Amino acid sequence: MAFNVLNYFISGNTAKGYHSLLKTNIEDVQLIVLLGNYQKLKTIIFKKIIERWKKNKHRVEVLHCASNTDYIDGVINRSINIGIIDGNRQELESLIIDDTFDVDDILDRKIKEKNIEDIIDYENDIINNHLSAYKHFSNALAIHDEWEEIYINNMNKERADQYTDEVIRLLLKEYTLDKSGKERHRFFGAATPEGPIDFIEDLTKDIGKRYFIKGRPGTGKSTLLKRLILNATNRGIDVEVYHCGFDPHSLDMVVLKDLDIVIFDSTAPHEYFPSRDKDEIIDMYAKIIKPGTDEKYADRLEEIIERYSSEVKLGTDFLKQSKELMKKKDNLYEHAVNKGNLNKFILQLNSKLDEYEK
Repeated sequence: MAFNVLNYFISGNTAKGYHSLLKTNIEDVQLIVLLGNYQKLKTIIFKKIIERWKKNKHRVEVLHCASNTDYIDGVINRSINIGIIDGNRQELESLIIDDTFDVDDILDRKIKEKNIEDIIDYENDIINNHLSAYKHFSNALAIHDEWEEIYINNMNKERADQYTDEVIRLLLKEYTLDKSGKERHRFFGAATPEGPIDFIEDLTKDIGKRYFIKGRPGTGKSTLLKRLILNATNRGIDVEVYHCGFDPHSLDMVVLKDLDIVIFDSTAPHEYFPSRDKDEIIDMYAKIIKPGTDEKYADRLEEIIERYSSEVKLGTDFLKQSKELMKKKDNLYEHAVNKGNLNKFILQLNSKLDEYEK
């Protein structure tokens, strides 16, 4: 068996604030949590664990960090059903945790305590920058609603329902399984300090049939995916559900591995085009929107898109500032790392993993 790795985001900086989709991904794994606030050191440890599992040719999922693309939020090993995640998360109280390891045990406490006031100041500034980013993303979402309204008002709603049903029949055919369908919820992309980033190519590389949904905001792309999920799970089909990294209440992609199918919103900021023989386009705009809508509202659309882009840029700028503050905070922690303690920590963690892998 070859080493298999899947990359995605488990939480995002969205127009609704910080939003986590961790829970459905770790329901059936034993969970280890890395405590402490030194994120860079946790990422170094995660990478060591990934290398260990790579040698063992396991199936590994890498949970990337939306706030700092240099960091990793966690790793899940589906071969042995173990998850190891960053403990600096809001949702930990509701999770069943098998064991914890505290990276603060690696640090020289005297050096850390010497810098603690500066560390706290950086952490507070990071939080405030994130809150400012969320405010601008929220403003952008309100503008996005104006954008959607144009197409909603020019939609043939009866045809939209018919076409959605046609697509679902095309994908699912008569396929059913004698079990309950499970859902796993994730983000394939995120708003990051570098702008929007996605893992679509990585997540779809081994899927035989890819459907690219084209359209405009408000043309029923997310609605189609929501109805597909309901139909699939009612038939016992497992689904991987990928939410929009900007608006987590909207959906961008559904993977049906039982059927070797993926269908995803292939419009900006994650616009892709068919590149394989089996790839196929589903064009919502062409099928359900009144012809000439783009042309009729061109001036208004241009103004809306300009305002929307401006708010997104302002939000992204605050994420950039947060990342710079994270680097400065990391520098203070870095001086406190005790290499002997680090080696001891890695040995203890590996010993724990040995228990799971027996």
